[in-house]
Amino acid sequence: MSKHIGRHLAKRSLNLDEFWEQEKDDLFKDIVAKTTSYHASSDPAMQTLNDVNEFFSKHKREPKLEGELDEKLLARKLRGIRQLSNRKDLKDADINGLLLTDICDSAYESTKPEKVQQLDTSNDDALADSVLDLLGGDNLKGLFDTDTLKKAKPKNTQDRVGQRTPCPDFSRYIPIFNRIMDAIDTHPDSISSFKGTSKIQVGDVFIWGGITCFVEKELKMEFDSNGKANPRLKIIFDNGMYADMLYQSFSQGMYRSSGTRRVQINVAKQLGETSKTLEERYGNKTGEIYFLASHSTSPEVTKFKNLIKIGVTSNQTPLRIRNADVEGTYLYSPVRILKILPCYNINVQGLETLIHTQLHTYRKEIRLRNRKTGKDVLAKEWFDVELDKAVSIAINTVRNRFSNISLDENYNLWL
Repeated sequence: MSKHIGRHLAKRSLNLDEFWEQEKDDLFKDIVAKTTSYHASSDPAMQTLNDVNEFFSKHKREPKLEGELDEKLLARKLRGIRQLSNRKDLKDADINGLLLTDICDSAYESTKPEKVQQLDTSNDDALADSVLDLLGGDNLKGLFDTDTLKKAKPKNTQDRVGQRTPCPDFSRYIPIFNRIMDAIDTHPDSISSFKGTSKIQVGDVFIWGGITCFVEKELKMEFDSNGKANPRLKIIFDNGMYADMLYQSFSQGMYRSSGTRRVQINVAKQLGETSKTLEERYGNKTGEIYFLASHSTSPEVTKFKNLIKIGVTSNQTPLRIRNADVEGTYLYSPVRILKILPCYNINVQGLETLIHTQLHTYRKEIRLRNRKTGKDVLAKEWFDVELDKAVSIAINTVRNRFSNISLDENYNLWL
């Protein structure tokens, strides 16, 4: 109650009209008009506009770039949301018309902070030095020394990945799928769950992702980095597709897919000659002709466009190259398998020399220094030649060396 009310009540009681006329100025002198307020928003632009409106209500002006830090930040945010002035929700919340004007460019330019030195990102060393300058100098340089960190080795596997593609001669597989469906209808209990340890053979039938499929044949014998057989298989699907898949990829893919089932039936007899293993078809596997690419980053290596190592081994190529990063003949670096030509019933001794002789115009002798021993090594079995040309020369060399050599569509050579 105001002092005026107390004074008048001390003299006599006032009626309501007299009280209102005498006290109205004092009762409302501290009351200010209420501005429209928008609820807090998760939208950054709307929240910025709400903050600007609050600032305007308090200071009767928009935030300026020459103000205090909080005001300066708010002014910069206002510049940003003015580019969104076409948004209807922002227009509705812009009760002070602040989105329709802009802050004076001269004021903005005059208050720009001094240009900060930019980081040089042209190479890793320059970037490290720039960051070190900002952090305090060379005493932190060890942060960027990655030489002691263990690096993952690139995989020594071929790049080819099995993909499902339309089967051009699918009609000849329809009778086989009809037989499979009849067997399932007659013996529903022939369907069992697929286990990751299950052995897969040519002619085996599976239900994978709701699609029935079977293994038609072995296409090519390959091996994993541990020397374990990992043949490439041809898989036929009942939707008219087929895929060339490595044994391990096929097995793991089915195991990881929920609902995969094995059908206790084998259709190898219906496949005829193709159901036989590669060695049953072509004879004893005696070696491989391999084509490799280097992962070396040495300028002596990277200056060549199509550098390929070509060799012959009676072993499995993945086993032969698993220690490539410590062997001079492989340029002290991991290698990538580009292609392998398996050889059956062929004496591979001397083949490497013959192939290298035919490729002599492409040979590159590369001299590198072993980082650990400091000794120089001269690698002579590398050639700067396109892969297709190198493969063609290798095949022709084998054909010239042996008569009656055969080659299938998967580059299996047999005598």
